[in-house]
Amino acid sequence: MSLTYRNRNSAAPGSKDRSSARSAGSGEIEPIRVAIRLKPLPEASNTDVHSRAWEVLQDSKTIIPLVDPSKPIAATAASNSQGAFTFDQVYGENSTTTQIYEEMVKSIVDSVTLRGINGTVFAYGQTSSGKTFTMQGSCPTISEVDAVSPRPHKKLKKQKGKEEEASRTESSQPVDGITQMAARDIFACISKDTEHTYVVRVSFMEIYNEGVFDLLVGGNANDQLCDGGGGGSGPNRSSSRTALDVRKHPKKGFFVENLTSHRVDNLDTLLNYLNIGERHKSMAATEMNDRSSRSHTIFRITVVRTKKFGVGGASGAAAAKPSGVGVAGNEDGGHATGKAASHKAGGGAPVKLVATLNLVDLAGSESVKHTGAIGRRQREAGNISQSLLTLSKVIMGLGNAGKGGKPFVNYRDSKLTLILKNSLSGHARMAMICCATPSGAYSEETKSTLQFASRAKLVKTRAAVNKVNEDPSVIKKLQREVAQRSEEGKRALRQLRELEQSAKDAEKAAADSDAK
Repeated sequence: MSLTYRNRNSAAPGSKDRSSARSAGSGEIEPIRVAIRLKPLPEASNTDVHSRAWEVLQDSKTIIPLVDPSKPIAATAASNSQGAFTFDQVYGENSTTTQIYEEMVKSIVDSVTLRGINGTVFAYGQTSSGKTFTMQGSCPTISEVDAVSPRPHKKLKKQKGKEEEASRTESSQPVDGITQMAARDIFACISKDTEHTYVVRVSFMEIYNEGVFDLLVGGNANDQLCDGGGGGSGPNRSSSRTALDVRKHPKKGFFVENLTSHRVDNLDTLLNYLNIGERHKSMAATEMNDRSSRSHTIFRITVVRTKKFGVGGASGAAAAKPSGVGVAGNEDGGHATGKAASHKAGGGAPVKLVATLNLVDLAGSESVKHTGAIGRRQREAGNISQSLLTLSKVIMGLGNAGKGGKPFVNYRDSKLTLILKNSLSGHARMAMICCATPSGAYSEETKSTLQFASRAKLVKTRAAVNKVNEDPSVIKKLQREVAQRSEEGKRALRQLRELEQSAKDAEKAAADSDAK
């Protein structure tokens, strides 16, 4: 099953905005790229509940409020110019995920694979606005989980029935999301490159009620049958699930301790790990969504690229690195100097480029009056809202810094911002896809999403190449230095022992002399 998006004013789905094809890693400061995607209105629904309140103006990349949907769009746009929001891209209801990927994400994925530059892609928005569909698509695994998840109660099923049918096409073919497209592009690039060797690793985590859990460890799809009619949720669904600690490394920054990382040699293996994690993540039914994400998830793909011996005269980093780009010595986006970036290892020495792509599917912001959440669901919603509030504060602080201010940015109030600190603080190329609905029933929620997206536009980042130098001559030199220091230490220890022995002999001689 899949969603179809339509828009009365959109360009052809296959058209591209060439301005998004800027070369990655130019060394220049660049803002986060921000796009808005509107979810289709149900075709057969209560007009009072689902009247159109927002419209996309494709040519100007603007979204505007509709005070009177019966008026022509041009007249409405002229009268509501103060309430309009403009972004790098806006996608109406007939847009495709492929279009969004090509225009917003592909250049970031290429930067990760070929240039050693970290990338992060967010999906943000209200619950049931299409975030998970945009990031994960409608893969078979999700359908299989639907089959084992409890059905919502009759009242909820009646409320949801027509809306679900209106938002899905008749085709049952799976639709790829940004994650699958990124994975496919990574392995396509690898297959075409005969001058480098690659190692690809993946990890998958979720942040549920401010606890960090490894989605590739413990539990199974059937564990989602717990919690009565709620649809599977939370760590209690598997006694083997253990919350992981977030710690700080002096050089690499914040990391999740004991998070598993798996090597993948082909696309099928990577997608298998993705599907395993999807089956394990926390889901539940609410009055707005039969399969509502109850946690933030981060699917992380790390690519290590090494120049082969005997291929070309320059090192892998020298061949792949754009001019003027700084080098980071840490795969999560740590900084290093330009002097290190300009270093060239001779004779085809292996220099690794290590970059990580973070694909972040944020849990949706919720209003209890719409979701009908009570008990555990209400507590989950509270934790989701709190972490999204922290993210919003961080974005606002970084945006103010981008305008020349120097505010204090507190990442520690949420595990989400702590884990993503290296990316948020500017050491990665970033894109944010904000999903919303044009429905008048959720007009305030959509406005809040647009305001968040506007703040995100102010955040600046500077791409950095992550290089690990493995020049054999440098390694041998360091080994010689270690051996030399070790020998000097041994020599100093021998001298110390000789001095101690001399002191003892002198004391003994003095004692013997006194005795005589």
